[in-house]
Amino acid sequence: MRQFLVVFAALLIFPQRIIASVVINEFLPAPSSGNSEWVEFYNPDTSSEDLSNYYFDDDTNFDSDSGSSGKIALSGLLSSNGLCYLDLSTYLNNNGDTPTIFKLDGSQIDSYQYASSSADKSYARVPDGGSWQGNKTPSKSSSKCS
Repeated sequence: MRQFLVVFAALLIFPQRIIASVVINEFLPAPSSGNSEWVEFYNPDTSSEDLSNYYFDDDTNFDSDSGSSGKIALSGLLSSNGLCYLDLSTYLNNNGDTPTIFKLDGSQIDSYQYASSSADKSYARVPDGGSWQGNKTPSKSSSKCS
């Protein structure tokens, strides 16, 4: 019992660092003609994040891509508090979808469900990494995820 109390006290005094994960920061599901859909990612952590540890999908079912687009393996390194975007072509549905990030093991990290979209209006976290807002003027990062 004494060992348990010592370990418990140590955890209270020296809490372990909680590791933040990459989040979806903004996406444009209904671009005007000639433009493409895109999704932007944000790294709220104080260290760089290897994007090859993540998949992006348009639904919350990691194991099945039946009736939806397949998962997209991400790649590249996203710096601390950094942003990058991924062009999607016609990946997201204008009448609703659920952009989602998964870890390689299939665990869901972040998602946002929307029911409709307006031409050239994005869904975005304001400020970066903050609360979701719809009907925003797009502010896509200048850095492409690679």
